Amino acid sequence: MDTPWWQQYDREVSATFRGERVRGAGSSPSRLAHRAMFGAGCLNSGAGALLMAAHKGAKLIVMLGYDCSTGAGGTKHWHADHPKGLGNAGMLAKWPAQFSKVAAQLNGKVRIVNASRSTALECFQRISFDDFISNG
Repeated sequence: MDTPWWQQYDREVSATFRGERVRGAGSSPSRLAHRAMFGAGCLNSGAGALLMAAHKGAKLIVMLGYDCSTGAGGTKHWHADHPKGLGNAGMLAKWPAQFSKVAAQLNGKVRIVNASRSTALECFQRISFDDFISNG
């Protein structure tokens, strides 16, 4: 998962980021990140992040910016496409099913709410960010 990205940004990440770096169980080896193996198989990085948060003990996860759909003009990110050679959400159509798999795995263990403005995901409770901040 994202091995070419890690290869491209290895030096920058090493120089600027001091937090824990984790790669998916199916990812190619990277000296930057240790391997995480805690469920659901090959996933997109967002679904993997939900599993990681649960693995680390989260009881509530609020998702922001998980639209999982193609935007105006075919954009797949909130930013410009990645440079040539790096992935640009080529598996976007598979992401909703991957998130559904994670939702089923975490059901009853972690409360997950999706506060994204718009989303293709239907497997999590929807809430506006303003309502979440006001009412939790």
